[in-house]
Amino acid sequence: SERALASGAPDEHAIYAGHIVAIHSFMARINGDAEQGIALALQALAILPIEQLGVRGAVKLNLALGYLMQRNVERARASCLEALPLSMSARHPYAALASIRLLERLEVVHGNLHQAMEWCRQGLELARHEAGEETGHLSTAVVHLSIGELEYEWNNIQQAKAHLSEGIRLAELSGDVLTQRDGYVAAARL
Repeated sequence: SERALASGAPDEHAIYAGHIVAIHSFMARINGDAEQGIALALQALAILPIEQLGVRGAVKLNLALGYLMQRNVERARASCLEALPLSMSARHPYAALASIRLLERLEVVHGNLHQAMEWCRQGLELARHEAGEETGHLSTAVVHLSIGELEYEWNNIQQAKAHLSEGIRLAELSGDVLTQRDGYVAAARL
């Protein structure tokens, strides 16, 4: 805490201080204060040493979500594109997959369905090879559901059905109720 910060070496001080500000940034955004979340995220990025790849990736993703709350899609996309390689380099598949998922959703909003599908393919590859079993089930489920929804948009009913079924199966294995709900809703639409 404060005493540890005061006695630590400069690098340790920057790491601890950056982590604390990052946590405050996450909490502000989660509580609906996008402006404060963004300001604190930028402050955390200014403090954190450059080699803190994983934390910087998570903060960049939080920044993207804050910008999205403000409907600033371009800044959200730019921050997300910066978050992804940081999370990949730090070998944090969950944060990388969250970035890929957000990028895919942003492409869908803009009607760029082929680019959205490309993000899904990258996400599926990452989930299969990098994520642990528990994270992998949930992450892979989410990607399959996204692919199913895209196939539905293109009227590829059989492919949509196959991906949605696989997404629901994996969501059930993961135990994540919200993802299961998303799968059931998409299947009902189909």
